[in-house]
Amino acid sequence: MSKMARYSSSNPTAIQLFREQKSRVALVGIGIFEVNGSPHWSLILHPGPTYNSPNTRCIVLRIYDSVPGEFVWKRDHVYLDLRAQPNLLGILHIHDIIMNQDIWLTRVVRDILDMPVGRKDVDPAKMVVWGPTGWAIRALKYLSEDRMAGFELPWRCSNIYMNARPRIDALRDVKKTVRAPIRVIPIKP
Repeated sequence: MSKMARYSSSNPTAIQLFREQKSRVALVGIGIFEVNGSPHWSLILHPGPTYNSPNTRCIVLRIYDSVPGEFVWKRDHVYLDLRAQPNLLGILHIHDIIMNQDIWLTRVVRDILDMPVGRKDVDPAKMVVWGPTGWAIRALKYLSEDRMAGFELPWRCSNIYMNARPRIDALRDVKKTVRAPIRVIPIKP
């Protein structure tokens, strides 16, 4: 499992995190973390105004293999500053959501964390192998179907992985700078 700050009771709730930043917008992206040389997908909800905002923590929702190599999936969410994550390859930015009600964020985070971690007949991406990528696409589909989020996915769920792959490779070519240490590529079909 990657070395990320784990959730604890000393961490803020999702609402407190966004209130700290005085944010009314949630940046939604796919976080690509390098784990044992492979890209692991996570859903990122960031209070902005950019992913590179200094001293800003965001919400990372993901699943991970709790018994390496055994595919025993566990869900996890962490609150962290992306700029402090050495294994973050970058972010594929999906959409900005205007948050009109605080309760929406709490409900969305809870509902996503309640989603099954296994395939369980719900694999909108139709992945050959189940894991963090399929789960992140399932979470994006859920989020896009939420009427308060109000956005469409850039592609059908079954095409997201194939269309995102070249963009993930391109993340490696994006230069990091002191002011923008997080690589971000907007996903546009």
